[in-house]
Amino acid sequence: FKGVFVGNLYSDVYFDNVQVTDGSVSGAQEIEAPTITSDTEVEFHVNLKKPGDFYEFTIEARNDGTIDAMINSVLKKLNNVEVTTLPAYLNYSITYSDGTPLQGNQLLAANSSETYKVRIEYKRDIEANQLPETTQTLNLSFSVTYKQATDNAVPVVHIVSFAEDDWSTIVAAIKSGN
Repeated sequence: FKGVFVGNLYSDVYFDNVQVTDGSVSGAQEIEAPTITSDTEVEFHVNLKKPGDFYEFTIEARNDGTIDAMINSVLKKLNNVEVTTLPAYLNYSITYSDGTPLQGNQLLAANSSETYKVRIEYKRDIEANQLPETTQTLNLSFSVTYKQATDNAVPVVHIVSFAEDDWSTIVAAIKSGN
């Protein structure tokens, strides 16, 4: 969703500013750091050796255009295959930095940004028969596609805490499934 012009309005949505989370490579070996491969796609490669190992980074989604955008879809891949189910020993999540899930139709307003958190984790609480036999080299990618925002666009509700949020934030969070 980059470079679409409508009169004086334009879109310019892209990823920027990848930051590996401190301590995330502890127990995991970074084979290839996160690389932005197109405007809104990232690839990364890691080895997870044992339960509890994880790799995590944040990335900024920016809309420098004058048109509001909204999430059309989020695609995760593992070893070049779209993730529909994961092996029992893995968690792979893409959320906002505060843990709010990414969902379709969420708004990315013009001239704004959001920070996404990407995490791949070797689960701790698994049965012995679910363990892989070797260190797992994982080739991962994710992409987010955006489209021009419509009346269906949903503002992202970032929850602080029940004690600190106002009622409108709490109601919006419940309606969005949080």
